[in-house]
Amino acid sequence: MALRARTSLRELSEDVDMLKAEIDFKGLPSFTKAAVCKQFQKLSRTSVDKYIAELESEGTQFNTKFHGSIKVYDLSIEDIIKIYEKKGEKKWRDKHDEATVIFVNSLKGGVTKTVSTVSIAQGFRLTPALAIEDLRIAVIDMDPQGSATMFLNHHYTVNNFDYTAAQICVNPQLSREEILENGFVNTNVPGVKLMPASIEDGFVASSWSSLHEELKHEGHNTPEYDLLKVNLIDKIKHDFDFIFLDTGPHLDPLLLNSVVASHFLILPAPPAHVDLHSTLKFVERLPSLIKQVEDNGSEIRVLGFYGFLSKFIPSREEHRTSQRHYVKTLDDMLPENLPNSEAFNKVGQSYETVLTIQGKDYDGSKISLKNAADSVKKLASALFYQIERDLGKMK
Repeated sequence: MALRARTSLRELSEDVDMLKAEIDFKGLPSFTKAAVCKQFQKLSRTSVDKYIAELESEGTQFNTKFHGSIKVYDLSIEDIIKIYEKKGEKKWRDKHDEATVIFVNSLKGGVTKTVSTVSIAQGFRLTPALAIEDLRIAVIDMDPQGSATMFLNHHYTVNNFDYTAAQICVNPQLSREEILENGFVNTNVPGVKLMPASIEDGFVASSWSSLHEELKHEGHNTPEYDLLKVNLIDKIKHDFDFIFLDTGPHLDPLLLNSVVASHFLILPAPPAHVDLHSTLKFVERLPSLIKQVEDNGSEIRVLGFYGFLSKFIPSREEHRTSQRHYVKTLDDMLPENLPNSEAFNKVGQSYETVLTIQGKDYDGSKISLKNAADSVKKLASALFYQIERDLGKMK
């Protein structure tokens, strides 16, 4: 049975790859020069022409396409980042030398936690307003179900992956170089790296206390809920600008380690009253969770708690009521929400998100897809600017 399950997983993955090959699937957005000048800040037509010419003279090759009989540039986000770099614009890492850690979580399943994590992480890289920052993104999947892994690189959901975050946490001898080389894989978005999860992580989590005791006997005195921060995050904090953590909706050591390692906690909540009730119960439990980890010798470094609504339909009174309750609960409510859209579910069937599939490859409402993608970009921008403001207050 186990072998048949593995075979089915592999066949599902191969079927998706074959379908994409058949339709010449592109995935990521591209832009003409005119679109770049319109959508990206600090780039005029004159400056774009100038820096593209300079880059081409240095050997850079840009893709082109035809609009009718006219040949135009077909620029990727990576191309535009090169233009910003050639222009001399300062990047996020010129102002911040360590990664900011973001944990999107809830103890309620089905709140689009993983979809939100992956979409926002990609949004930090793909949103035109943020391209100037050239953000280096890591997504660390610690949910044994591997949902974030499925969205970002589904090939790693077929076989077990050895260098998962859970395994690295209990192997403090691993160096930064070993972690970067063996623990991270490329995703469908350049500039966004993934540390895949494995079903074995669940067994590691269930044996966490005994594994921690073994580490203590070997002379490692890191507190039980600091293993993620010390043995993984601190070693790679200069290699990324933002690190997103994704765990399962379980109150286990992986979740508690993620709380300790994080600078910002993001709490998505669907507005249906039964779902909001569960989210508010989690918020109610946060002080006791914080006390639990502090009593265990760990220090909480969270700088902000942000919330937003997922599956939101503004025309529904129930949803607006939930929004008012959530605004009253949290200190900081993000001004953007994710809509209740079929697009989020539909793109998942091909292991994509609304940012990594274009209208020509989408078998559904193109308007629905565009609205969903726009909502993700707005949410990603709102979160980025809120974090930027809050970090600025710390200086």
